[in-house]
Amino acid sequence: MATISLQDIPLHITRLDLIYAIQDVLHQPPFHDGTGQPPNFSVQLDRDVTDEYEHSGTGTLTIADELVVAIFISMYGDPNRPRLNTTGDWDQGELTFSLGRPPPMDLIQVLENSPFVDPRVAQGREARKTALSATVGLNSVQFGWLCRDNRFSQEWQADIQSISNLPADNTPSLRFNADSNEIWISLAVVNTEFETLQAMVVVRFSRIEALIIDTAERSTPGILFTFLSPPALEIHEDSDSIFGQDHFRRYRCSAFGPTHTRIIPYTLFAMRVTCASQTHMEEFRRMARAASLPRPTDAVPSPIVRRSLFSPNNLDDIDAWLEGLPWSVAFQALSILNAAALDPIELWGLRLRIEALVSDADFGEAKAGEVLRGFGSKLKDPAALIQDDESIIRCFESVKADLRRASLSSSSRIRNPGVFNCYHATVTPTRILLDGPFLDQSNRVLRQYPAHQEYFLRVNFTDEDKLHFRWDREVDGARFVKERVGGVLEQGLNIAGRRFEFLAYSNSALREHAVWFSAPFQEPDGGWITAQSIRDGLGDFEFKNLERQPAKLAARMSQAFTATEPSIALSLDGDIPIVDDIERNKSKFTDGVGEISRALARRIIRALGSSSRRKRFFLRPSAFQFRMGGCKGVLMVNPELKDNEIRLRSSQQKFLWLTLGGQGPTAVNDRFLNRSIRFARNHVLREMKHRARIPVKGSYTLVGVADFTGYLPPNTIFACVQLRDEKPFCIKGRVLITRSPQVHPGDVQFVEAIGKPPTGSPFEHERYYNCVVFSTQGERSVPSMLAGGDLDGDEYNLILNPSLFPPSCYPPAQYPSVTPKTLSTPCTTKDLTDWVTDYINSDILGLICQQFLVTADRVPEMARHPDCITLAGLASRAVDFAKSGMPVGRGELPKAPKAKPDWSVGEIASARSLNVETYESQTAIGKLFRNINLNRVHQEVVRQANREHRDAEEEEGLETSLEELETVLNSLSSPQSRNPVRHHPISDAVRSSLYPNYIDTSSRPDPGAIAIMRRIYPSYTTELRSICSHHSITKQPLTEEEVLIGTIASRTSQPRHRKESIQRMRAQADELVKNTQAELRETGDGRELEADDDDLVNLQRRLQVAWLAWCLSVEQRKTFGAKSFGFIALAAIFDGMRAIDVWRAENVTRHQSETPEPSTSSRSLTLPAHEAAQETAQGGPANASVKVKKHTDPVTMPVRRS
Repeated sequence: MATISLQDIPLHITRLDLIYAIQDVLHQPPFHDGTGQPPNFSVQLDRDVTDEYEHSGTGTLTIADELVVAIFISMYGDPNRPRLNTTGDWDQGELTFSLGRPPPMDLIQVLENSPFVDPRVAQGREARKTALSATVGLNSVQFGWLCRDNRFSQEWQADIQSISNLPADNTPSLRFNADSNEIWISLAVVNTEFETLQAMVVVRFSRIEALIIDTAERSTPGILFTFLSPPALEIHEDSDSIFGQDHFRRYRCSAFGPTHTRIIPYTLFAMRVTCASQTHMEEFRRMARAASLPRPTDAVPSPIVRRSLFSPNNLDDIDAWLEGLPWSVAFQALSILNAAALDPIELWGLRLRIEALVSDADFGEAKAGEVLRGFGSKLKDPAALIQDDESIIRCFESVKADLRRASLSSSSRIRNPGVFNCYHATVTPTRILLDGPFLDQSNRVLRQYPAHQEYFLRVNFTDEDKLHFRWDREVDGARFVKERVGGVLEQGLNIAGRRFEFLAYSNSALREHAVWFSAPFQEPDGGWITAQSIRDGLGDFEFKNLERQPAKLAARMSQAFTATEPSIALSLDGDIPIVDDIERNKSKFTDGVGEISRALARRIIRALGSSSRRKRFFLRPSAFQFRMGGCKGVLMVNPELKDNEIRLRSSQQKFLWLTLGGQGPTAVNDRFLNRSIRFARNHVLREMKHRARIPVKGSYTLVGVADFTGYLPPNTIFACVQLRDEKPFCIKGRVLITRSPQVHPGDVQFVEAIGKPPTGSPFEHERYYNCVVFSTQGERSVPSMLAGGDLDGDEYNLILNPSLFPPSCYPPAQYPSVTPKTLSTPCTTKDLTDWVTDYINSDILGLICQQFLVTADRVPEMARHPDCITLAGLASRAVDFAKSGMPVGRGELPKAPKAKPDWSVGEIASARSLNVETYESQTAIGKLFRNINLNRVHQEVVRQANREHRDAEEEEGLETSLEELETVLNSLSSPQSRNPVRHHPISDAVRSSLYPNYIDTSSRPDPGAIAIMRRIYPSYTTELRSICSHHSITKQPLTEEEVLIGTIASRTSQPRHRKESIQRMRAQADELVKNTQAELRETGDGRELEADDDDLVNLQRRLQVAWLAWCLSVEQRKTFGAKSFGFIALAAIFDGMRAIDVWRAENVTRHQSETPEPSTSSRSLTLPAHEAAQETAQGGPANASVKVKKHTDPVTMPVRRS
């Protein structure tokens, strides 16, 4: 390999001129055909010894591809060949090209591993850095509170003595950091012999909401910053190392000294700085424009006041008052204060009203807490227009009036034993935010203490913007996590007078950096339950030396905290047998899967199907994911087992305990509908653009189980798929099988499906619908080949389309087990909490997988490149980190490519990614990324969200609306009526189905039905408002459409955080819908009617209630929550029609002989079922109420390079 020597370069020509000319040649045919990455090259010019010119007229052109070098020399090396196509006024003169000396190997490696980057991009970055390089001198830095009269109340000013006791320079300054897109505000500088320390406020450009310029004091003009989320507080250290080299580090901190600590949770959303002069102010304005910050506005008059809102006396008074309130009420009041929805004076002004609320017989403790919760949600809604003390009181009284005669919200009326009221706390670097309670799936531990579930708290650790911690390279993030997160884990939390301490976590929660805390409580027998006593009662952890392995011990404890749904309690005469796994060559073929009798499986199905969640199974499940004391995994039906027999494998035993908690199928939950569809479209396109998730038709995702009979030959499977309303079919032939996440190229393999089972085979009568049965024969189990899978609940992707088959499969990876970290003594609570902080600091699985994709994008071998193979092995270790306690060090990762593909930037370019060189990826992911334009769709969604908040009207008292409702319904029979219910298109269709075949829609509404509406509707809207507020990832609450569709439209730099928020939002909205539906099925005495209720009058009353609910939703259509409430009402209408159809089918003969001639109000007794309505009920919105989780979803394939 040789370089190309450049001779006789005109002296006035710059290096950039030459690069542009060569670029125009090398990035066109015959060197580049427009596909893939264009050739990268380097131009170096020799220095002019006189320094008169930029170069001496000679230089070197280096190209990594030898073939490109040869073609270039053949075209341009001969003086008689064509010249470069150049632009501008320069003449190439005698510029010549010839073969030179071999290039340095490190330069060749750089060119091979990095795509070409246009030098104009680098020039633009340098120009921006220059524009943001000035320093703005400051006189002071103040933190405070932006009051409702738009005045800034200064609550704390940077006091150098409170930050450090050392001599310091108390001259603050402000400068822009163009590399990280941040503003650095230095409060103080402390100099010692060996180091310089700076107290620094670090503000990301993206967190600045508004800038207000105060020029009342022209000599020291002020700048008021308001933030979307608080800035970071840091200590910057410049020191000399022992080798005399400069050493720079940044440390995150939670406050600047003791006087700052008390008020900082409330005063970081507004900051004011005063400039040293008008000149410095103008310099700031210029740089703010260059940095594209929000345009500053001028404030007249000066916005600064000093009201001492957060003085120690005020905060002490609030704390003492909260300790005297019932805890559930105090929690909500503290939640309002900590969320900065009210200041202490405003909250204190509501003290007497809150105390009266608790004493009011119509409310009491539980309902008073709900009023405050709804009040807090409404305060956060910009549409509430809270402007002064009077509007605060009006808002409080409005929520109170709405809930006076309403029933308790769905979170307070738990019908399903599998859910509970979950209180939440989010610990950020400076704040503790409180939310809930929200309905969440319970676990084995919580179900043991049903009367004390408010003594359990879910605690999340996040950055100020509620995203996971992310650190710049210079920031010592591990130190801060140890101090802040470790401090809370060790010392506990004091929430409204109740002390909570670390308990444990579930594995899924740990991935979200969330754990369980609990507070001590007393059982009826007088015994005290503490976090330690709960852990001690979980099981015998001396099993397999677990008590000395912190990570593995915590992982085994986490099984008890895994969200499950209770199914049945087993009464056993003896121990459940535990048999050996089928194992060969250290490969377990039955890893995680046991057996269950058909009789016991039927009991579980009946228990789950008869619960208040009203599951509807469209097939008989033959496999169950379960938790049972110290065992976990999957149980598959074995027809040979009798009665209540269960047979477990040794791989399923994690520690010693006993009690069954089966995890059954999971529930899923005009113009408004059209807007909702637009939200859904945005969600689907976003998944395709940024995650490359493409449904693959004719492919299936199934739960893996094992052929315990040994019937299947090696490398074969049996899979029988049963879709709703379709005949089952058995897959036959060659199948490409894998499981997510696929990282190693060998994570995709071929297997052979046997098709319809032959007569006499074990699958002839037990088809294991929607499961894939793996062979237990051969040298190695197939699941272990697929990203280290097992059979304890893993789902596998079966791809049947031959056009997607690769020519051959890469050999599967070996995944050797990692020896877990083991202590010399049994673990203490401190060991467990230290492990949690270690996990947060060392969890780099996402980083490894992202680097894998970026590396595969730029090399011809793609996933088979040596660096990708290395990263695949590290990813396997990182997955096991949560159990082994042995992290992957960042230093073990191969060197990351300098330039990144365009698709890796993400939805929102972070400060770091804005300064990363990018290129247009020519892979499928890159083309998909560029061909899906979300801007127009996203802007439409954002406009709708803004319009909903802007146009939201002040809701009138619900009592007034309900008093008018009877008049509205009475007018429906009038042809001249202009009531919205009559003229709504859906109303017309539904009314024609209901009347005259089911109920008389024109009759006067029953008083009992109106009473039900008075209870249900305000509870629903209050709960929905809380869900919208809690799960938003921005300052604005979610829209009704987002909750209905189950999406969050806002963009984020951390899609994983949004995905987790969507999952929690869907689960809580699902519970809200199901509880509301259950209430719509109630009679006046609170009894829930079932479809087989033999009282037709009650069934018709239930349908009348549902119709009334629909009418209410239409009449209240302009108020929040009404439109989605209408969809629930429609589902209840279709369910009611179906229930009457069932009754008629079973009782038509008896009623024909016994029932007298019907009156007008009961005319539907003898009429046949309305076929159109029945068809609508079977295929309409009612089907959306409860869905059985099935493992036959189409495979959603991220595009991979394997």
